[in-house]
Amino acid sequence: MQHSCGAASGPIPALLPATAPLTQSLLFFCLSCLFPGTGKTHLSIGLGIKACMEDYKVFFTTVPRLITQLRECRSQKSLRTLEGRFEKFDLVICDEF
Repeated sequence: MQHSCGAASGPIPALLPATAPLTQSLLFFCLSCLFPGTGKTHLSIGLGIKACMEDYKVFFTTVPRLITQLRECRSQKSLRTLEGRFEKFDLVICDEF
């Protein structure tokens, strides 16, 4: 059996040098749900901690929680308020669970 994941197999510094500004999106994903434990959450948390250490403002949430917030804001017609909350962060990490 084989599985393929979206994160490179090289060291993280090769992905994000310590001096890299947070100006791009980074997505970790696995093409097969049959193989959990590929390290996506671990990498995301590590990058979030590193960003905090570099004085970036970081917000960590889960996709289900984000979807719930989006639905609630849409029903209350306050989606712009939710967008405003995200704008104050330099890095937003959405984990799958």
